Amino acid sequence: MSATVHLPDDSYYDTITQAAVRKDEPNSSHKITLHDTEWLDLDDFDSVSSDSDSGTCFLREKMQTNTEDDTDVMIKLTFEDSEFADMQSEADFYRDSLAPYYGKGVPTFYGHYEGDCYSSWDKETLQCTFIVLEWCGEPSEPFDTFDRDFRRKLVQLAMKMHKKWNIRHGDLHHYNVLNKNGEPFIIDFERSIKHKCPPFKVDVLKGENGWKPLPGAILCQEMNSLLNEVHWWLPPMFQWYGYTRYYKPVTSIEDILNLERRSTYADVPEDELYEEAYEVWKTVESRWKEFQPGKPGPPLSFKTYEEYAAARRGRQM
Repeated sequence: MSATVHLPDDSYYDTITQAAVRKDEPNSSHKITLHDTEWLDLDDFDSVSSDSDSGTCFLREKMQTNTEDDTDVMIKLTFEDSEFADMQSEADFYRDSLAPYYGKGVPTFYGHYEGDCYSSWDKETLQCTFIVLEWCGEPSEPFDTFDRDFRRKLVQLAMKMHKKWNIRHGDLHHYNVLNKNGEPFIIDFERSIKHKCPPFKVDVLKGENGWKPLPGAILCQEMNSLLNEVHWWLPPMFQWYGYTRYYKPVTSIEDILNLERRSTYADVPEDELYEEAYEVWKTVESRWKEFQPGKPGPPLSFKTYEEYAAARRGRQM
């Protein structure tokens, strides 16, 4: 199978045509053409953009074959020799370990290619390698911004990946989770391995919005990290100027402001105290029904110290 990749007009590279052969099915007679290309913003893919030496880029394209109509796809492409092995590893994992799960939280894999591309910028021909994946949306926002429905679907998918598919992803963060019409899809399997997930001592799905279990309840580091990052559990405690305090008794922002502080923090300005208290209060406010089941509320609060101080002066008059 061969491929022709039309890169965007503002690219430093010409069309990839020479010897763009599918490595995993080299004898296939099918051909694909990738067109209507646009670069995807690397800032959305933190695992790549954080590495200034990375030569990996992502493109959205239309894939045309000799048997099917246009299909939306994503291309993961690199010109860096040092990254060819990682691309090969990811392609092998898609083909050998993920094929039964295409479309079920994992994008369909359309092949791994190597080819040559002339760079009009460098005035030389460069070797490249790329994989072609089903288009499954843009990278998601940070985990702590997920709505509850999407969060639950992601945790269910991750549980299935660990417990039924016996796979550990290796880099399960928001930039490797795509949102396709409200459904999570996981990408970037270059660090993934087969994995026997340790038994959990708690029912994760029933424990949503419950109190965080004791350390050791979930021994799988990847699942434990994911559950913490998506704020699956109610956080039991917060730090307040030298002391650890419980959220449960807090029913107003004044409750926080009246908490004792260590003597080293006795001179903290009042406006700074309020800003810190408001950060704590936002957690209480957003999880009020879980912290205070059956109670009306939460009571109104002021976003700024100036508003709070003005209201307090009004009450004192």
